[in-house]
Amino acid sequence: ELEAANARLRESLIRNEVVSGTLKEREAELRSLFDAIPAGVCMLRSRTFRQVNAEFSAIFGYSEDELVGRSTRVLYFDDAEHQRVGRELYGALSGSRRALLEARMRRSDGSAIDVLIGASALDPSSPDPMTSVGCVIFDVTERKRDQDAMRAKDMLLAALFHACPECIALTSLGDGRFVEVNEAACRQLQYGREELIGRTADELGIWCSPSDQESLASRLKAGETIRDFETKFRKRDGTEIDVLISMSPVEMAGRRYMISFVLDIKERKLMETALGASLREKEPLLHELQHRIKNSLALLAGLIGLEMARAAAP
Repeated sequence: ELEAANARLRESLIRNEVVSGTLKEREAELRSLFDAIPAGVCMLRSRTFRQVNAEFSAIFGYSEDELVGRSTRVLYFDDAEHQRVGRELYGALSGSRRALLEARMRRSDGSAIDVLIGASALDPSSPDPMTSVGCVIFDVTERKRDQDAMRAKDMLLAALFHACPECIALTSLGDGRFVEVNEAACRQLQYGREELIGRTADELGIWCSPSDQESLASRLKAGETIRDFETKFRKRDGTEIDVLISMSPVEMAGRRYMISFVLDIKERKLMETALGASLREKEPLLHELQHRIKNSLALLAGLIGLEMARAAAP
C-alpha cells in the first residue's frame, strides 16, 4: 500500500510538473503575443498599472517596472485631464462595457502626446467590472497635427473666400443648387446667404439669358473651363447688370461642383461707352488734323525737291 501511495504521489507530481510547464509555455506565448501587438496595451486595476506591453513602454518612454503599481496619473499633465478621462472612460464602460475616447497625455520626457484610448472591462461578469480594465492606446499625435493644420488651412480659405471683393459661388454641377456664396455675391445679387443656399439660379431668375446658362452648363459638364464670358444677371430688384463670369468644374469628396467667379463690369461698360462717344466727337478733328499734316508734308516734300534741284543745277 505504501508503494502504491508513493507511485500515485509520483504520478501526481509528474502531472503537476507537466501542467506547470504547459502553463509556463502558455504564459510565455501570451506574453510574446502581448508584446508583439503594434499598439500600446495596459492592464489596470482601479486605475493602477498591473501590466504594460513593449509598445506601451515605447510610446510613453517608461519601462514596465517603472509603471507597474503606479497610478495612471503619472501620464497626465494635470488632475483635471486625469479626472475627465476617468469620468468619461469609466462612465462609458458602465453602460456598454467598452469605451473609446481621445486624450492628451504626457511622455516620460514631459512632451505631449495625443492618444486614442480603447478600453474594455476584463471581467464583464464581475459585480464591479470597472475595477479591472484593459486599454489599447494608439498614438495619434501626427494625425491630430495634420487635422489641426488642415483645420487652420480651411479657416484661412474660408476667410479669404468671404473677404474676396469678387463674387464667388459654389454650386452643385448636377442640379445647379448653391452650396456656398461669399459676401460679395450676396451684395451684388441683393440676396441673403440663407436665401441663396439650397436654391438654383433658375428659381431666383438670376440669368437674363437662359440660352447662355444652358450653353455654359453643357460645357462645364463636358469638363471645359469657362473664362471671361460676358452675359447679364438680374438682381433681386429686377435690375440687370453686365457681368464677366469665369467657371470651372471641381470635385470634392466624390461629388462634382462648379465654382464661379463673377465680375460686375457696369463701370467698365460705362467707361467704354464714354470713351467711344468721346472718340466719335473727336473724329472730325482727327480727320482735319490728318488732312493738315498730309498737306504740310506735301509742302515740305516740294520745298525739299526744289532745293535739291537748285543744288544740282550747274
